[in-house]
Amino acid sequence: MTDRGASTSHDPDVYLLIAAGAVALICALLKMSANHTFWYDEVTLYVNLRDAPFSSLFGTLPFYDQAAPPLYNMVGSALARLVGLNEFLLRLPSWLALVGIGALALAFPRMEKRQRAAFCLASVASYTLLTYSVQAKHYALEMLVIAPLRGGAGAILRLLAYLLLSLASFLAPLVIGALILFQLADGWRVERQVTHSPGLAALARRHITRALPLVIGGVAALAVYFLISRSISEFQFQNYRLS
Repeated sequence: MTDRGASTSHDPDVYLLIAAGAVALICALLKMSANHTFWYDEVTLYVNLRDAPFSSLFGTLPFYDQAAPPLYNMVGSALARLVGLNEFLLRLPSWLALVGIGALALAFPRMEKRQRAAFCLASVASYTLLTYSVQAKHYALEMLVIAPLRGGAGAILRLLAYLLLSLASFLAPLVIGALILFQLADGWRVERQVTHSPGLAALARRHITRALPLVIGGVAALAVYFLISRSISEFQFQNYRLS
């Protein structure tokens, strides 16, 4: 009898998808290397991050009326001070974030290999990612933080992703809020099953015990997000993205 896991691990389609993802990453690296001139929005952000005091990374930046959640600001500011105006090195964290997205997808234990490979490919090979996420901007880091929430990640990794997302993205309320609602709806579903099948009570308690920290952690991450973002306007964030 053939082991299903063994046959899946030798599925040539999986290796083809992984190879395609690797080619996409190489193409992104070559594109990043060939384009040595910063776009205007990268220049304005570089000027802000190079000269900004640490406290301003959590709010409105000194120039161009820009602001955003601070995770990329902290990474970019440290790198700008370290390497100066080196376009390739300033863009390198974005490329490494793309590599991290693929690595996380392949590491998810609860996803079939075919699903993991397809997610890896979709994450790194889209035109938008290849075009914009290799810039010295926050896009790829934002996706890297969201990736563990895609599925298969353990509770500790998901809680860490909640916290990082609250520091990395204005999508945090939407993503975290949706996941909290999912956890609550899933708990309600399990409770209804227990009502009709008393023998499932132990399973339901274990499920609720696992879900409760994720709900509490999600609410705490949302509190961190709103604390940081309360003074940031949509106009300032649009300037951060597009100016």
